[in-house]
Amino acid sequence: MDESLGRPVEKAVETPLLGAPRLSLWQKIFYGAGDSTNSMSGTIIDLFLLYYFTDVLGLKPFLAGLVLLIGRIWDAVNDPLVGYISDRSKSRFGRRRLFMALSAVPLGITYIFIWRIPAEGSDVSKVLLAILLYILYDTFNTFFAVPFQALGNEISQNYDERTSLVAWRMLFSILTGLISTVVPMMIVNAVQVDFAPAVLQAVDNAVKSGLLPQNILDVMRGGLTSANGSYTQELLDKVKSGIASGALPAGFIDSVNTAVTAAKRIGYPLVGLIFGLSFIVFPFFPVVAFREKTDVERKHEPFLKSMGLILRDATFRRLLGFYFLIWATIGIIMAYMMYYFKYYLHMESSFDLIAGGMFVVAAFAIPIWVKVSEKFDKKVANIIGTLIFGGILFALLLPANVLTAVWFTIPGLGFQVSALWPLVLIIGIGLAAAHVMPNAIMPEAVDACRLSTGIHSEGAYYGALNFCFKAGRAVAILLASAALQWSGYIEVSNTGVTPQSQPGSAVLMIRLIMGLVAPLLICSSVFVLRKYKIGRKEHQEILRQLAERDGE
Repeated sequence: MDESLGRPVEKAVETPLLGAPRLSLWQKIFYGAGDSTNSMSGTIIDLFLLYYFTDVLGLKPFLAGLVLLIGRIWDAVNDPLVGYISDRSKSRFGRRRLFMALSAVPLGITYIFIWRIPAEGSDVSKVLLAILLYILYDTFNTFFAVPFQALGNEISQNYDERTSLVAWRMLFSILTGLISTVVPMMIVNAVQVDFAPAVLQAVDNAVKSGLLPQNILDVMRGGLTSANGSYTQELLDKVKSGIASGALPAGFIDSVNTAVTAAKRIGYPLVGLIFGLSFIVFPFFPVVAFREKTDVERKHEPFLKSMGLILRDATFRRLLGFYFLIWATIGIIMAYMMYYFKYYLHMESSFDLIAGGMFVVAAFAIPIWVKVSEKFDKKVANIIGTLIFGGILFALLLPANVLTAVWFTIPGLGFQVSALWPLVLIIGIGLAAAHVMPNAIMPEAVDACRLSTGIHSEGAYYGALNFCFKAGRAVAILLASAALQWSGYIEVSNTGVTPQSQPGSAVLMIRLIMGLVAPLLICSSVFVLRKYKIGRKEHQEILRQLAERDGE
């Protein structure tokens, strides 16, 4: 190392964008706000789309997973292509911002139609339409996301400044992730369930006779299935008795569940409409925050050659492996979370509150991980956060009655605290690390790869990163969906009839995926990262060599 390493990096190496190397607060905020589209669209798809396909549209889990597989493989393929195109584009607006601005409107519109697939018709027609809409949405999303990520790498070359920028981006990611976790179910649940007049009349008579309790209509809105925690064995026995005696219609349970599904078939398209319109706005925040230089000459290679050079770099490959294990596993967890709450914990009605609490904790924990990174380095922060996140997930294997047992009730609020809430606290802290640190470590790996390959194409690097982790994530979710179908999971019928219960094998599979497979995959990522050696000092030396070689 030479003595120049003691000088502040930002004085030695200037940012490729116009203006001072140090970014203003409003620039960081506007850049962070741009990630809201990625975060909200991705969170809603990860949390609800698989569930929407199986429990609302009535697709078999494997077919639903196949839709996601094909869509995500296309997503993986088009990422490096869009990065390649963006790197080589020339306009008076720069290489990145033009794509970000032009993609906003079609991105929002195609997202709206993903959630408007007709429930009627054959599985083949639903699968083909879902694949088409997903591919269109993802294409426009990629034309925003890849240039957006590449722009973030070009904004600053300072080690800690980049961490700060990523922290702002992840703060918006987590806050809007909170919104997209809580609000969709609020919208769906706000849709009125229209029960058949004959059903309402029969229920009214049964309540007057004392056969059914006064709150039966509230219970019915959650569906008469074992997944509804309010639908107790005692109430089930009363319903069966009413059907046997003729006080309730013979098809009473199916009629109720069909009406509940019909309300969901209105609610989820409404979710798509509200959020899809918002996705048109957020891409313009980073567009207006920066001006790109248009006269910078950069070295480019043909597409396949550049991909080959990038993937031969050992440091970049380690990052790809780490990034894949973290985010592929998070994708599986999010896809299974609704099933875990509904069929294992029997707490579907509490999903938005508990999952929302996790995102609130994650938002407040982001500054903690920034400080850990500043005190040690990004590798140490990644390892600590990964072990916390993966380790606590093993607790999801605990029996449902242990996790949901009420410890105490907060006086005056009536809020019941169970074992789930300490888990929410620790998982939220780990989730913050999983959001911030893998993304924060990426720019230094890109700089190291630039030094070894000579390729100055941030879009290509981020395209290669997204290709590897999205392709792997697609396969992982397909396998998880196939496992769900193999376990005997019963999807909703085309007419909207919901199964009254799931077989024990399906519930066990959900429990094992969430509490065993997911944490093992998360913790294994530490072994991939152990040989990663770019810290603050090493990065300063990389920047010095890049400046000498490229004259930046």
